[in-house]
Order: sequence, then C-alpha cells, then structure tokens
Amino acid sequence: MQDTAALAARVVAIVALVVAAAQLTQQVMATAYVIRKCDRIVTGGLSKGGIRQWHWREFRFTVKYQAIVFALPTSIYSALGVRPTVQVDTPTLEIWHEVNKIRKLRKSSQGCWISFVQDLVVFTCLRPEDVCVKEESGDRVSDDLTVAPTRVDTITVMLTCIAMGMQVSRYSPTTGEITLA
Repeated sequence: MQDTAALAARVVAIVALVVAAAQLTQQVMATAYVIRKCDRIVTGGLSKGGIRQWHWREFRFTVKYQAIVFALPTSIYSALGVRPTVQVDTPTLEIWHEVNKIRKLRKSSQGCWISFVQDLVVFTCLRPEDVCVKEESGDRVSDDLTVAPTRVDTITVMLTCIAMGMQVSRYSPTTGEITLA
C-alpha cells in the first residue's frame, strides 16, 4: 500500500515539475517576443533587426533593435519658429542611399513608416543629414503594436503630410490625436 502511494506521489510530483518547467519556459520566451516586431523584414532590410540579450539577474530577455530616425531640414523648423523634438545624432550617407536603393524592392511586410521614409527620400524631402539609425530598446515597444515604431515628432509628420497636399481635419489637444485627410 505504501509503495503504491509513494509511486502515485512521485507521478504527481513529476507531472507538476513538467508543468512548472513548461510554464517557466513559456514566460521566459515571452519576454523575447518583441523581436518579431523589429525583424529585418519589417525594416525593409535597412537595419540589422532585433538582437536578444539574456539578463541573468532579471531572468529574462531584452531586445535591442535599430530604428530609423528622421527629421526635416532644420531650416524648415526655424522658419516656423519651432524646434524638432527628435534629433538626428549621427547621420550617415549609407542609410540614405540604402533607403533610396531598396525602395524598388518594397514589400507589403515592411513597416508603413519605412515606406514613408522611402517616399520622403525619393521626393528629396529628406537629405542625407536628416536620416540616421539609432539603437532602441524593445522594452519600449507596446504590446498592441504590430511593428516596432520609429522616432519621429508630430510636427515633422504634420509638415510632411501638409506638403503632400493633406489637410488637418481634426486635432485633439487632450489626447494628441491628429486626423489628416
């Protein structure tokens, strides 16, 4: 009788151990899920994609990725008496040429902001000194986003859209929501 009870206890303990290990594995792997949002496919091949880094002290992965950063020429901002909130720190001619080159290879899987930057480069709205790549943390990517975002300020988006012929149809200062048509 004792052998049967001990065997049953071992089986229950082993099942509990397997379930706990599976849950732990799932939780650890979930911390690196954001890497799918910043893959090379999303950036159209402009950046390296995401890189997972394991942190023993936190017992989790973090993801670092390269985001495309752009701003309009500073003369436009100064003419309007405003300053951009996003700074292009280390512009490279390489990234500007790469944006221009891969526009022909555009895919539906790439992020819409990459297509936006490609169009801005082609129509010479952006100069080489207005575009750079910046290291970002995947921890800042919201769960509801399907792709990792790029850093761009609202004034840049609004000025670009207005220059393309769009009109501001609604603006909410409380939420910061802008509707362009």
